[in-house]
Amino acid sequence: MLRFLSACVVLSLIASGCASEAGPFDMAPYAALEADPAPEDFDGVTATFLGVSTLVIRDGETTLLIDGFFSRPDLTGLGMLRELTPDAERIDAGLAYGNVTEAAAITTVHSHFDHAMDVAVVALRTGAIVAGSPSTANIARGGGVPENQIVEVAVGDSAQFGAFTMRWFASRHYPLPEPIGSLISGPIEAPLEVPARATAWKQGRADTIVIEHPRGTLLVQGSAGYLDGALAGTDVDVAFLGIGGLGSEAAGYVDGYWNALVGETSPSRIFPMHWDDFSKPLDEPLRPGGDGADFVNAMASVQEKASAAGIAVALPPFAVPVALY
Repeated sequence: MLRFLSACVVLSLIASGCASEAGPFDMAPYAALEADPAPEDFDGVTATFLGVSTLVIRDGETTLLIDGFFSRPDLTGLGMLRELTPDAERIDAGLAYGNVTEAAAITTVHSHFDHAMDVAVVALRTGAIVAGSPSTANIARGGGVPENQIVEVAVGDSAQFGAFTMRWFASRHYPLPEPIGSLISGPIEAPLEVPARATAWKQGRADTIVIEHPRGTLLVQGSAGYLDGALAGTDVDVAFLGIGGLGSEAAGYVDGYWNALVGETSPSRIFPMHWDDFSKPLDEPLRPGGDGADFVNAMASVQEKASAAGIAVALPPFAVPVALY
């Protein structure tokens, strides 16, 4: 029990970003980095960012969802000890922010609660196929998604949805401190029924997702982890990169992350994500947790490396479609 309580404290700090007494982080210095919205008459591929690593990808005919995490439960303090259920009201509001009424597919970058907690409800609301790892599939099953709406995929698999081809590549999660790293690693081996504690949403497989389209190719890395060589020979046009925790790592780790995800794939644009305090609801402005030091350091590293490589960096605005290609 003591080990569980210790893990709860660690995960609570991760979830809250160690909320600071100094007040919310000021995003004003980063306003100039915010990407421009797509023109209203844009007929190409867009992405809409909805916090953490939730994305809505559209080409005017087909809609894809990454993660679809909207419940954003407050797990500060001893909140980790309570059992959680996806928040239907917040999920409906999140889908409305993204203007999503139906979708062809939803996948998750891995199966922790801050990515996959809402996948079953979102799939049932939108009719989306849940395409993902066995752990993500078991979250869907536990949430009542019918088997004919679930597709388990292996690393190296691809699936076609409209003009999009989705591919799953092996990755690693950002290295979490112990004991929480061990407690929430491993697969979800049976249908996950709710309510359940946040620790029930184990990591499962961590994936890098590459989405190809006749107009361009998109990479989605939901965590600041990486696997050397996994993306060798894969070129992309745009990359959405999870940076939470990256600003707390030594230069050697940041170099490895950059080389594995950017050096191997050569995107022309990068959109940092998974930097916001996901213990806060989406009706509040997105802000980093705590004093924002991790975010500041991560952004400085990404901007420095991108500038040297001639790559554009922009922060995706919340709930606003951005033109990809």
